[in-house]
Amino acid sequence: MKGKISDARLSDLLELISRPRSNDEELSNPQRLIQVANLLRPLGKDQALNVMFCFGQLDLRRNDWLFWLTRVLFKPRVPSDSFAFPLIGVPVVYPPNDLGQFPTYPIKVLDDIPLNVWEGGSGGGHPEPFYYYVQRESPHWVLRSASLSPPDDPFPSYRAFLNSPEWKSIDDSKSAGWDRERGAANALRQILALVSTAYDPKEPQRNRRDLSDRDYDRYHEAFLKLHCRWDPKRQVYVRGDGSFTLPVAKLYPSKGYVFRGIPRLDIKVTWYREDDESVGFSAKTTESPGAPLPLAILRVVNERGQEYYQSLLNGGGEPLSNRTHMPSGQTSSSGWRCPEGTKVRFIVEFDNRTYESPLCTT
Repeated sequence: MKGKISDARLSDLLELISRPRSNDEELSNPQRLIQVANLLRPLGKDQALNVMFCFGQLDLRRNDWLFWLTRVLFKPRVPSDSFAFPLIGVPVVYPPNDLGQFPTYPIKVLDDIPLNVWEGGSGGGHPEPFYYYVQRESPHWVLRSASLSPPDDPFPSYRAFLNSPEWKSIDDSKSAGWDRERGAANALRQILALVSTAYDPKEPQRNRRDLSDRDYDRYHEAFLKLHCRWDPKRQVYVRGDGSFTLPVAKLYPSKGYVFRGIPRLDIKVTWYREDDESVGFSAKTTESPGAPLPLAILRVVNERGQEYYQSLLNGGGEPLSNRTHMPSGQTSSSGWRCPEGTKVRFIVEFDNRTYESPLCTT
């Protein structure tokens, strides 16, 4: 990939992109997509792609948003073309059969606000690395011509999004477990996340999951009373007096435990808090030489025995996500939801024996 940038400048850019962020901000907060796109655009296409690739190598836990950043930072070279969808699973929110109806799926940039319909994907195997996607598809892209600058009042953009051809093109029949009311609530959450530096309803995150279009008017009215505006210098929304509030993100260290008493098999589990309600988790097995080992079952339970997670393991391989084989040498990840401070126990059932970890704090 062409384009050179000094190590010092690259380090500065990666630090700016990596600033602490709240849970799911990559997907639910258009602010980060706007800020990163505006940061990278002056570098030119090749250097911007290099920085994105470097960041993807550093932050492997949750970087699906890099695929969506391409829809914000670039446009198809031929206006009538669409972005190819990356091979990262079958989407929950299904695109139209003709991507020309939603050429930047799953992102729609409306009034310089990137609104995202992506709610995750499913499927076995290994997702396509971002670098491979860039190598294959980036020749078809051109850099956007101007920085993004959202309107001072972004709430009407939400309603415009729900009336857009792209929104109407989503294939409801294939979008299992999704409906338009849920999708509309997700779009409204994104607007609230975008303006949260100037206006925050101070509601628990769990209440935000129960939003509906009926909540639009009260949020919009409260926002307007603060006379908020987009500040292009700070790249955030500010109140009428110029003040704003940046979120304070907690930094959670990773923790781990290794099962070493299992004959010919070591299992290392690693977990980390993504926020005060969610735990990210990965497991890796190492097999000693010899005949193939039987499958093991890995379970995660709390103090009361409530199960949060279960996976099959193959000796010398990885968690069998959804009972689908994953080859050796890779680590599989998953997670669960529980309040911060919950104590859990990791349990391995292998060859008719059970192995338990001590209680671990999440």
